[in-house]
Amino acid sequence: LAKIYSLGYFLKMDPSVDVEATKAAAAQEQLALVNEENEVIGPVQRKKMRDEKLWHRATYIFAHDSQRRLYVQKRTVIKDYCPGFFDPCSGGCVQFGEEYSVNAERELGEEMGISGIPLRHCMNFKYQDDRTNCWGGMFDCTYDGEVKPQPE
Repeated sequence: LAKIYSLGYFLKMDPSVDVEATKAAAAQEQLALVNEENEVIGPVQRKKMRDEKLWHRATYIFAHDSQRRLYVQKRTVIKDYCPGFFDPCSGGCVQFGEEYSVNAERELGEEMGISGIPLRHCMNFKYQDDRTNCWGGMFDCTYDGEVKPQPE
């Protein structure tokens, strides 16, 4: 088992972030709508996907240091799924026309400031709960550099 530690500065939101504008922009994102077999069938706005609990894709990137300690972040309160929760991975919804691997690299860069390192694809998995239907792409990486969290 990996040792987990939290980076304290992940817990504060940058006060200059316009929360309402960020939420509104996210709601309009065009995501990859998929069927129960993970086949892309078209674009869907994030808000519609959440409101109707539609199948979509998301990435989950577990970043750890060379001692196998996971970087844990606190999700921003503006997220539409599990806001404010601690999360042992970075990631996000895959946009329409985007591959899992491209999304994983982008999300890790946006959320933790980690880029330019190889990501290992571990598996794809089907996930459902009372709020979501999702096909996840799981990745991991080793990183010993400085983490630069997303402002919001």
